[in-house]
Parts: sequence; structure tokens; C-alpha cells
Amino acid sequence: MKMTAFLTSILSILCGIGSALAAPTVSVRYTPTDNEALKPYYEFIKEHDSLAPAAATANLFKWPHNLLLETKECNEVNAMYFPGQNKIVMCYEIFKDIAEKVEAQLGHHDQKYRNEIKHNSLVFLFRHELSHAIFDIFKIPLIGNEEIAADASAFYFTLSNGDLETERKILLGAKFYFMRKNENFGDDTRYQFGTFSDIHPLYEQRYFNMLCYAYARYPEQASFLVQQELLPQGRADYCPREWQQLSYGVERLILPYFKKPKASKQ
Repeated sequence: MKMTAFLTSILSILCGIGSALAAPTVSVRYTPTDNEALKPYYEFIKEHDSLAPAAATANLFKWPHNLLLETKECNEVNAMYFPGQNKIVMCYEIFKDIAEKVEAQLGHHDQKYRNEIKHNSLVFLFRHELSHAIFDIFKIPLIGNEEIAADASAFYFTLSNGDLETERKILLGAKFYFMRKNENFGDDTRYQFGTFSDIHPLYEQRYFNMLCYAYARYPEQASFLVQQELLPQGRADYCPREWQQLSYGVERLILPYFKKPKASKQ
């Protein structure tokens, strides 16, 4: 009997170890660069642990395989999800572009504020790319443009954080990410044919979509958007329905792939 109990215990332990080893994981990698021009951006991202918020969102899901979130030198200004490779990469080159524009356009703010904008731009950007991975890996059906859907998904996870101050900072980072290429927001003289043919919607459209979701999610706290005419009343009237549609879509299509909460031990 003792031998049987002993063997049962050993088998139980081995099964537990096997399950733990087999369980898919979400990992973060800040890949060093030898490029002296990019080293400051690598160091900033690593110091601020800028992938942590996206990793926390990713860890809510029951992934069928391991998922890697990585920052690295790419020789291009980009951030991307790689279908079939189970990884999302943000290039140091795109962060360099963001950081340089923050310093050039927000010099009237202190360094702490500028650093928060840089960090939170990345938080939004990586959640956007994570959304592409969610759509692909879990085969989420989409009707319409995937880039708009990825923005909406990223905003849903941001606005469901429960910490208003954190949400506000991420939205400010997203705002700058959208507006960084157009210092004279509202001036349509910059538009070229290619602007309208790009797979991504206009940055200004993405910005107002963000305001709309924030206004619908927190109508009292965000009422100033309409009062100060930052969000036109004509658009604001539709925002509650847009947020309702987004919430319903996420709850029906995405949340079923969340990990089930572990039952508390009595």
C-alpha cells in the first residue's frame, strides 16, 4: 500500500510538471542592439518595461502556443505581428521616430511628461499589434477594416483597466502616436492620394474614434470633450452606441478565449 501511494504521488507530481511545461507562455524580450544611434531607445524601453502592459493583456488569454513580444532593431520604421511565427515585434526605429517627435513637438512640457507620452505611445501601439494576433490566432471574424478593429480592441482593453489615471495617460500616448505626423492638425493641405489609399485609416479618424470610446465609457469624466468642442456633438451622440457595439463584439468573440479564473481554495 505504501509503495502504491508513493508511486501515485510520484505520478501526480510528474503529471503536474508535464502540464506546467506544456502550458503556453507569453514572454517578453528586449533584444539589445549594437547600433549606437538606437541604443538610447532600447535602454528607455527596457528601463520603463514598456511591453509589460501588453504582456499583462496577453496573459488574460488561453493561447494555444507560446507567444513572444519583442523589441529589436529592424532596419525599418515599423511594428508588426508575424502570422505563423507566434511573435509580435516593435522596432526601435519606430520608437526613435516617436521619441524624436515628442522632443520636437512637446518641448514646452517637462521631461517627466514627455517620457510618459513616449512610454504610453508604445503601450497603445503594442496593444494594437496584440489585437492583430488575437484576431488571427483565435480566428475572430471581422467585418470591415482590420486596422480599425485593432484600434477598437486596443481601446477596449485600455478603457477596461479600472484605473482612470492610467487610462488617461495611455490615451494621451495614443493621441500623440496618431497626431505626431501632423503638427497642424486639421489642416488638410498635406493630404496626398496615397494618404487615402493606405490600409490604415487617417490618423485624425483614429484619434476621434479614441475620443468617442472614452466619452461613451466615462460620460461624466469625459463630458469636457463635448463642452470644450474637442468632440463634435454630432459624433458624440453616436458614441454610446459605438461603445455598446464594441463591448458586445469583444464579449461575444474575444472574451471566451480568456483564461478561466482559478477557484479559490477553501
